[in-house]
Amino acid sequence: MERKNIGVIGIGRIGEVHLCQLVQSGQVNVMYLVDIEPMHGKIRDLVKQYGLQNVKVSNTEEVTDMLSDKLNIINPLKESRNDNTLDSAKPGEWHEYFSELNKSSESHSNRIHEIRSGVEKLEKVKQFCELDFRISNKEIANSVSKLKNGKASGLDGIPAEILDAVLICSPVFGKPHKKSDLVKFALQAGKHVFCEKPIDLDPGVVEECYKLAENRGKTLQCGFDKRFDISIRKMYDKIKARDLGELRMIKLVARELPAWINAEYLKSSGGIFVDSAIHELDLICWLSGERPESAVCFGHAKSQMFKECNDVECAMIMLKFPSGLVGYIENVRGVPYGYDQRFEVLGEKGMLCIENPSTTHLQLWNQDGRLLDTIEQHGLPRFYEAYRMEKQHFIDVINGKVSCEVLPDEVIFNSKLTRYCTKSLRTGTIVNIP
Repeated sequence: MERKNIGVIGIGRIGEVHLCQLVQSGQVNVMYLVDIEPMHGKIRDLVKQYGLQNVKVSNTEEVTDMLSDKLNIINPLKESRNDNTLDSAKPGEWHEYFSELNKSSESHSNRIHEIRSGVEKLEKVKQFCELDFRISNKEIANSVSKLKNGKASGLDGIPAEILDAVLICSPVFGKPHKKSDLVKFALQAGKHVFCEKPIDLDPGVVEECYKLAENRGKTLQCGFDKRFDISIRKMYDKIKARDLGELRMIKLVARELPAWINAEYLKSSGGIFVDSAIHELDLICWLSGERPESAVCFGHAKSQMFKECNDVECAMIMLKFPSGLVGYIENVRGVPYGYDQRFEVLGEKGMLCIENPSTTHLQLWNQDGRLLDTIEQHGLPRFYEAYRMEKQHFIDVINGKVSCEVLPDEVIFNSKLTRYCTKSLRTGTIVNIP
């Protein structure tokens, strides 16, 4: 199967993980890297580490050009010249660029041969003026803007998909574009989109993005990576097989180190429920197969930074479901011992439980008892394989192998649910969920 061409927007902590795993998969071509500051130290290192010297590196101000495919076509032509005449390009360069673009795809080899034969015939009858006339970039851009289905064309229309999909890992209020704006730009340009949560703080905007994806016939997958953790996936399968019978309680614990959180991030994150607990809210609905009918939440901030940002570092969520199931979520940002993630599901026939894995299998047994190695200290190594599996799912989706498992109505409801939780936290009351 032909490799899909992908661009990555936002090369931060998560963006770097996604880039690494995309390259290691060997199933896609990374065409673009986009960040606020192109070619900063981290990107230079990544380009060198993964042999991405031919990848276009841009800043976020150029992202709309990337998604329109014009920049991808014009810049290589401009950069190939050495006479400082940047407003035009020779037809030979134009043809060579698209020939090279298509060489990696066997499906285009016959077409390229046909184009070259056609060019040779034109040269023989001197209809090509020995390829010594020039085509302006304006003409190229005008031509590209009229193309259909995101296809780029050479002298007579060599088919070549420039960009099939985009991974968006930028902050919610990134500059100069909000994350949801980037999602809309990409969908309007006919690209599939993988977007890290949250797509937007406003559920209405999230819904708009999914409606646009539906209208464009493209996939929009939101990054709820914990669903793809092998242990959580097995827990889900056992619940669906009714190994526990009727469910009675689900308890999810998510605690992490203070780590990198700062005031600037907190002020734009949407609060603890949007930034962190949304993963557990997604899981509890997904595992139970239900949506809660009411929520009550409590929280507290001991840190002055959290208080000044009108946020909390410790929160508890209790959910009541129509079946009688009770859900409990504990979320703490700032524990001293590591990345604590525990999951329990209690049913009439028994309990399923996922504990924290140790960083190694080493154990010390002596007169003081048994000593285990430390748990993972951060989320990326703990759920690294889950990140890989969710991207594999996205690749399979855009290749037409499977349907996206992260459904639009689930993502939209998760966004609304964070608002109900925030309302309960602020008012100290039980909030009914319509």
